[in-house]
Amino acid sequence: MRRRSIGPSGSTGLLALSFLLCAAPIFAAITGEVRNQTTGKPQPGATVALYKLGTQNGLELIDQAKSDAQGQFSINREVLGPHLIRTAFDGVTCQLGLMDIADLAAACAAIRRVLRPGGTLVAVDNDYRWGEFATMLAAAAPAGSPARDKAASTGAWWRERGAVRREVRSGWTFDRRSDLEAVLNIEFPATVASAWLTRNPAATGLSYGYVLFAVNAPALG
Repeated sequence: MRRRSIGPSGSTGLLALSFLLCAAPIFAAITGEVRNQTTGKPQPGATVALYKLGTQNGLELIDQAKSDAQGQFSINREVLGPHLIRTAFDGVTCQLGLMDIADLAAACAAIRRVLRPGGTLVAVDNDYRWGEFATMLAAAAPAGSPARDKAASTGAWWRERGAVRREVRSGWTFDRRSDLEAVLNIEFPATVASAWLTRNPAATGLSYGYVLFAVNAPALG
């Protein structure tokens, strides 16, 4: 199967949050490696922040650095007393990872913990309004089911959090008709897949759309 897209695309796994809490004073550079716990590989471009634990004002940012292409970082600051090293990320992309989660607020609150202040979550969902795939999704949803109103409810939820919505027009193309038939029968009930295939006897592909919702970290809490 080949996919074609017009507009932005791409995804990355959810990145893990790392803490290191120390009570001893630091008199030399703090060095280390940031590792992506999803891929198991060094993570470039992560923000590593050094905080001092204050009794009055809580966490006080002392300094921060970016991990390099090999995931390595270095912070050359002296800190007395308890301190915390926290790894956060500029952005998280969830490719079709949130659409079936019942408690979106809780999921987004967890994602916020791994984002730096001002970081961005990009949630990629199906487009429930445009394309032949959207039409089949609607046909597969039982009458009276919340899935019938998925476009409106999903859009409203993200809009309340100030998310920017972008559409990506795409499509699925197959070399063989039999491959298309097999995939549609996996994605949809047999009656829905069969009805669409009957109406489109020569088709070897169909139109498909993504919707991207981008929202900054403060709105995710």
